[in-house]
Amino acid sequence: MIPSFIFFLIVFQTIEFITQMMLHKYGIKENHLIPATIDALIVSKSILIANSFAFVKMFNKKALIYDVLWKIVIYLNMILFIQYLEELIGSISKYHSFKEAFIQSFTDIEWHKIIAKRIILVIFLLIYVVNNEFVRIIGKEKIFDLFFKKAKMDS
Repeated sequence: MIPSFIFFLIVFQTIEFITQMMLHKYGIKENHLIPATIDALIVSKSILIANSFAFVKMFNKKALIYDVLWKIVIYLNMILFIQYLEELIGSISKYHSFKEAFIQSFTDIEWHKIIAKRIILVIFLLIYVVNNEFVRIIGKEKIFDLFFKKAKMDS
């Protein structure tokens, strides 16, 4: 969970930093560093939970593209489900009823923000899953050697 948390923490904090730089031009000051950190925790928790299911590894022996796309779909659905549950739990205390919170949750959600975050999340999930699969296939030691040891010259 720690590597995925660090990756998505950097991603979400960078997005918030860029957003703050753009809003600063208009005199708008918002601080979303804590929600960005919580989003990174939610994403890594979702990936951890999704990886515990056997069906996530359904395409491990097929071409890598199938495995990558399958995991992205599973991770996105798990992330959306967990984020919705957390919003719903917060709404229950606001509306004092599960039924009312469930109904109101669809009108309270800012869909344009959800869609924008999903687009960004798909891009970075693709990067994360592809890198994760390369490490799984090639091995941590070989990846480390490729990045941090002097390359051997072929004669």
